[in-house]
Parts: sequence; C-alpha cells; structure tokens
Amino acid sequence: MTIKRKNLSLIAYAAAALLLAAGVMFIGYVARMKNDISEEVLRLHIVAKDDSTRNQLLKLCVRDRILSEFSSRFAECESAAQSEAAALACLAEIKAAAEDELLRQGAPDTVTVAVGRELFPTKAYEGISLPGGEYTALNIKIGTGEGRNWWCVMYPPLCISEGIGVLPKQSEDKLKAVLTDEEYDMITDGGVNVKFRIAEILGKYFR
Repeated sequence: MTIKRKNLSLIAYAAAALLLAAGVMFIGYVARMKNDISEEVLRLHIVAKDDSTRNQLLKLCVRDRILSEFSSRFAECESAAQSEAAALACLAEIKAAAEDELLRQGAPDTVTVAVGRELFPTKAYEGISLPGGEYTALNIKIGTGEGRNWWCVMYPPLCISEGIGVLPKQSEDKLKAVLTDEEYDMITDGGVNVKFRIAEILGKYFR
C-alpha cells in the first residue's frame, strides 16, 4: 500500500470514528433531553372498554367529566410532582366521577384509576410537540380496557373538553419555568419529530 493510500485510509478511519462519536453523543443528548421533558409533565390516559362506537363515545363522556371537574385542581399545581400528588389524593373522587358519568349514560361499568408510568407516542398540540417515551400518567381504564385510548396533558394543562391540545399562556409560563431554554425551544419549534426520529435511527446502529 502506498503512503498516499495509507493516509487516505487513516483519514477514512478518523472520519468514521468522528461520525460514530458524534452519533453516540447525539443519542445521549436526545435521551437526556427526552427524560428531562418527561419528568416535568403529568399525562392523562383514558382507555375505552372496547372499540364499539358506543364505548368509544362513553370514553369521551368520561373524559369531559374528568376535565370539567378536576382540571382546575391541576392548574393550581406548580410542578409535575405536585400534580402527581394531587392525582394520588383524589383517585377515589376521579373513580366515583367516572363511574357516575357512565351510570348517567346507562352504562354501569366499573372504572380502574391509578397513577403510574406509561409509554406514549409523540403528540403534537397547537404550538407544542411532546416526544414519545415513558411518562407519569393518571390512568383511567373503563371496564376491561380493551379499546382505543385517549390522552392529553393534565400538567401543565393542555387538555380541553373537545380533545384538542392547546398551549394556554399559563401552561407556556409553567413549561418555561421547568424546562431549559433549549428543551423548551425543542418542543415548540416543530423539530421534535425530526430530531427524535434521527436519534431512533442512529440508535439502531450505535448500540
């Protein structure tokens, strides 16, 4: 091998090493940011009894009842930890309200309510996108919970009864207070899907 070829090989190896290092650093950077974001919100997760039209509509009735009666309590919270504590403190009330709503609709199903970690896909709201991943959630399961689910964010409040996500000024201020400027910019600049997708693809090769 000539000296020139050796030099070219060394350059190629060095470039490959740099790309590998950059890929690993990017994956780590995205993972840390993803974790930081997930720790600052409380999701709401409602699962229907099944996928029949009636039970899907009942799911939305339960959603509207819960948001109507409990959103104000979560809006008063100043952190995700406070909102989680608030959810734990009113689990019995939430269960009673959900079951009462089902009775009003002629469907006496039982409801299971708990707070725990759940996997969520990336969700786009008006002006904000939250990355997919594991979040703490207020989980409401109707009956056997075998139907399609519905989710939103209870803290900072991004839920409204019609199921459309918005970013109220109050929520915007709370997000800015708990996230770094870089994290906030990431979820509000429309690039969260692209950035996390790139990290997912790279992760397949740099494990």
